[in-house]
Amino acid sequence: MNTYRRAGNGRFYHPQVKLMVVQWLLQGATVQDVFLRSGLRISRASCERWLFKYQATGSVISPPEDYKTLGGPTHIEPHEREMLKDAIEDDPTLFQREMVWNLEEDSGVRVSQPTISRELSKKIHLTHKVCRTRNPNQSEMDRAAYTQMVSGIPLDRLVFLGQSFSLLVFPNCLLI
Repeated sequence: MNTYRRAGNGRFYHPQVKLMVVQWLLQGATVQDVFLRSGLRISRASCERWLFKYQATGSVISPPEDYKTLGGPTHIEPHEREMLKDAIEDDPTLFQREMVWNLEEDSGVRVSQPTISRELSKKIHLTHKVCRTRNPNQSEMDRAAYTQMVSGIPLDRLVFLGQSFSLLVFPNCLLI
């Protein structure tokens, strides 16, 4: 659990910084003294809040169980995650939209495609990768063969015509 808490000015302060500030305030330092000693722009409201919390609880941070859990409840239960894993193992090319339909059909749970995407990446730790054929221009061997073929031709005799890969031979010129 992250113990850094956002102060009123939008900054996060380490608990040790908060404790140091509270100790200075308890020793009689003013908020202005805290500014000068620490070199940090800590708001008066933050100093007062930390001091009040320390006096009330003996700590400058709240216990982790007091922190509000972010986000809503999960829509997909663990057994449904297992169903998703099994479906992907059976058919790795399954589209997320199909996963939405299958989940609704099999378990009655209706979720959106972004929810499926989030579940796959954040909870199941899967990304979508599918094998595909490579373009010959992406082949290192083909690229090396092309470079070797063209390397012996003088530059003043080469004319490049965009992305076409055909060779046309003219008496004074080689078109590629």
